[in-house]
Amino acid sequence: MSSALSFIYKQGLAFENTGGLTKLRAKGFRFLRKLLLRMADPCCKMEIWGRPMWMPFSHELPGCLVRDRHYDRILKRVADFIRASQGAVCGIDVGANIGDTIAASIKDGEDRFLGIEPNPIFFQCLTKNMAGFPNVQLLNAVCSTADGSATYRIRTARGTASFEESGSEGLPVQTNRLDTIVTQFPEFNRCNFLKIDTDGHDFDVLRGAKRLIAGAKPAILFEGEMRNNPDYIGDVLEAIQFFAATGYRYALVYDSCGELFGILKLNDTAAFIRMLFYQVTGGRCNFDVLVISSHSIPVAADFMEIYRRNMAQFPSDVVVGYAPATITGKSTFEEQNEQTRYFSRDDYERVSTVCGNGNTIYRRSAWEELPFDETIRTAEDKIWLIEITKRAHRFAYVPQARTLNRNQASLRYMFRKGYSDALTLRKPDHKPMNFYQLGGALKNLAKKRVRGETDTSNWLRYSAHTFGQFFASYRREDNTPWK
Repeated sequence: MSSALSFIYKQGLAFENTGGLTKLRAKGFRFLRKLLLRMADPCCKMEIWGRPMWMPFSHELPGCLVRDRHYDRILKRVADFIRASQGAVCGIDVGANIGDTIAASIKDGEDRFLGIEPNPIFFQCLTKNMAGFPNVQLLNAVCSTADGSATYRIRTARGTASFEESGSEGLPVQTNRLDTIVTQFPEFNRCNFLKIDTDGHDFDVLRGAKRLIAGAKPAILFEGEMRNNPDYIGDVLEAIQFFAATGYRYALVYDSCGELFGILKLNDTAAFIRMLFYQVTGGRCNFDVLVISSHSIPVAADFMEIYRRNMAQFPSDVVVGYAPATITGKSTFEEQNEQTRYFSRDDYERVSTVCGNGNTIYRRSAWEELPFDETIRTAEDKIWLIEITKRAHRFAYVPQARTLNRNQASLRYMFRKGYSDALTLRKPDHKPMNFYQLGGALKNLAKKRVRGETDTSNWLRYSAHTFGQFFASYRREDNTPWK
């Protein structure tokens, strides 16, 4: 039965863009498909991104891929970009549907995905389609702004599904924030790709993922769906303000066919208002929005190859490699040469300034042995290093793999970050920072600006970070979880 349905569907697509008798034949098969759909909507198998995939017979994805040459092509480009710059994709797909996003994005054994899909029919297809991917984990759940439960009415049409809260009528569903879900899947706490497509609920998902986004800074692809959302304009402006304050700088906006609409600065609210005006008055129901963090920019052209080459030479007890992530793009240490060095627990106090996760590569086995403690406020990476080195592991410093640290967060955020950082991991003989030390730190930053080693915005942000450290140094140590 499924093979016959697949044949009918394929014949309706094969000659869609041709003329004459072949086009008439294709129309006949499409008409037959419509008649069959009036009776039932069973599952069939179609080829998507070169892979056979199960889907409801009513699913419109194969037709969209044939008609629109750019439809969903952004997924592969984003995944390739992440793979080239970071080595592998660690992605979360909220609204995974039948798994087409994962199929487009995943490439090799190093890539990992968490697929979240609430619709039971789509989840059955998703489970079948991902059966051959050992690095893909699946969850049947609703992502929202809060943890709890609610009754939803499911509306399914043409391969999409939306959930509407209905009070007493409908399906009882457990809702979770994405921040809560990743505590169950700790390997995705540091994801580098977050795709959201929930047919109108994307902004609720974003509100429930603020801790994840602020900590991991993943590339985020979400849908701006205008239908049935009276607060749509406010939701968009709230989202871009959050991204800008968290450290993102630009958004790439695509129309529903995958065509690039524009590249907008996240702090340019007027540009987004013009886009929204065009969307509302032009009758376009949705845009896809991609935001990417530019926190650390590789200096070396063969950045990832340097890391791979060094990882291959790491002794077996070395579980993490740190590399420079500075506002000048230079090494933290004055290097006589650029040889990789190895350190143990006894060296930590001396070299702790280079041990941050801004430019770091971890052994997966060590990560699985001791995951980050994501419940604490900050410095989870340094606490992890202290604990892992107590287990007779060492860490490396790779000065060749330099990056330029260009934090795009607001001054308020940078002040709070410096404040939080200074409240944690204090030495037993801690003393508050005096005005002489504050002046020296600010003087060093000013010298870098005067010499042209950093720009004005970066200088201001890290000056704010320094002021945060200064004021926090007079407070008691505190690394309790964020409220």
